[in-house]
Amino acid sequence: MEIEADIKLNLPEWTEYRKKNGLDPLGMQNSSVNLYQTFLPGISNVTLRIRYYGLYAWLCENYAKRVGGENPETWKRYIRRTEALYALIAYRHGGESGVAGIEWATKAFESAGDDPIDFAEAAEPGSETHYLQQAWGAYGAAYGSQVF
Repeated sequence: MEIEADIKLNLPEWTEYRKKNGLDPLGMQNSSVNLYQTFLPGISNVTLRIRYYGLYAWLCENYAKRVGGENPETWKRYIRRTEALYALIAYRHGGESGVAGIEWATKAFESAGDDPIDFAEAAEPGSETHYLQQAWGAYGAAYGSQVF
């Protein structure tokens, strides 16, 4: 068998390196996102903590039974106070990650010492000592539309 001396090889031509930004530059998550949205409409890749779905479902029922009002400002205050208290509990328990307001809770515990922590003030929208700047807390930022 004779080998030709003039064989052309088709080698890959590499493009120049470009840094890609974003969470999914290769599009590998798209198929999984489509799949879970088929089964759980409204769920998104922003809503990563399943514990918040349980918290908000419980909170909705609790609010309906105890308060029952339709004033959105009352509901907002109820949500924000619950989230701030949850952050304090998560900090006190220790080792919890991905909790909305955990940095605020850490500072609140460190500065309070043995004194009680008044989290109602930090739960007020626009408060200087806010646990989260977003007016509707984590609920409004990532979970409200899915829970609805």
